[in-house]
Amino acid sequence: MSAALINTGAAAAHVTLTAQLQGYSQPASQSFEVGAGSTISPSVDLTFDFGALYSVSAAVSANFAFTLTDQTGEMLQSKTIPVTVLPKNTVFWTLPDANGQQQDASDFIAVFSTPHDSTHSIDSLLTEAAHQSAFKAILGYEYRGRTLNDGASVSPGTCAYRTAYYEQGQPVSVSASVTCNACLDSNAEYYVLDDANFNLAQQNQNFKYLIGSQALGSFQQNFDVPANGTYHHVMCNPQTNNVSRNFTVARTIGDNEGAIDQMGAIFLALKNRGMVYVNVPQDFFDNAQNVKFPPESLSTDSANCIDGTLVFASALESIQMEPAVIKVPGHAFVAVRLAPGIDQWMPIETTMVSSGTVMDAVTTSSNEWKQNQQMNVLQIIDIAKMRSLGIKPAPI
Repeated sequence: MSAALINTGAAAAHVTLTAQLQGYSQPASQSFEVGAGSTISPSVDLTFDFGALYSVSAAVSANFAFTLTDQTGEMLQSKTIPVTVLPKNTVFWTLPDANGQQQDASDFIAVFSTPHDSTHSIDSLLTEAAHQSAFKAILGYEYRGRTLNDGASVSPGTCAYRTAYYEQGQPVSVSASVTCNACLDSNAEYYVLDDANFNLAQQNQNFKYLIGSQALGSFQQNFDVPANGTYHHVMCNPQTNNVSRNFTVARTIGDNEGAIDQMGAIFLALKNRGMVYVNVPQDFFDNAQNVKFPPESLSTDSANCIDGTLVFASALESIQMEPAVIKVPGHAFVAVRLAPGIDQWMPIETTMVSSGTVMDAVTTSSNEWKQNQQMNVLQIIDIAKMRSLGIKPAPI
């Protein structure tokens, strides 16, 4: 809270300013010296009664009370200003500055990401999600370096591939075996390609591979990733074969695959609960709107796009991952960093919990990301960054 103190006298004044939001904060006092003929704009930090504030379910009238005393304690001035206290679930996307111009305030949505609530609703959701993970556990970023069991049945003259994001220096292990029915050998090909050489391979041009083998019956190799980026595990069955080759592979999981596993587990847990999407009009995003805190969405098994995004963000933050609220015109979805501190994100469309698969939701949100980024209207509200700036979860 700030105010203007004006000293019209010929000598410096030593004064104490006391402020209180009556019924919702403790009185707070601070002393100042105001030079002769000077004006200052001091701030007084209030200690709010969050129990009282969070009990507000509809807009109520209240008063800011100010008193100004001199160094002897004599009252110089008192003033009461009527204000409106809004409900706890009101979020402002913009707020006016000192000149009355609306400024973006979207970062404060981080207050509504509540990884730890008094009802333990996020903990319960994560317990359910653990059963949906490929690892039967919610691991946060601890999936990194773990082995993913994979494989494919590949027809003659074709290839199957899996895409993985790895970081420079990361050790990657690949173990593959190939079988086939009614054939004399199990020859096949396995490659790991970076993104550029994968594109060349698809165009039938010469390419280089990080690891690879032909006449493959069984294969095991380790390598250290040369640079941050996208890599492709490619399983090929040569045209010279007459029947399919069956690949069984154990390999190091990619950061993108681990992020999908964790978000997908939450997605499937919500789907099993019967979570439904409730539409919110686009113009609600123009200035302010009411949102549900995650425990409210989970108790009703219903959410609009921002409500669902906050459920995911809270769950991801609870397991020490780094989520972001992705805001585009009239809509919001969630994303998570592939690894701590890096500028690589995996998004998911939370509104598809009741209508699509995990991969449908990832594909849809990835397209939304690209389209809005190209139009320069994609806003990433990085929850971890907001926490470092002092924007903490609401104490619910």
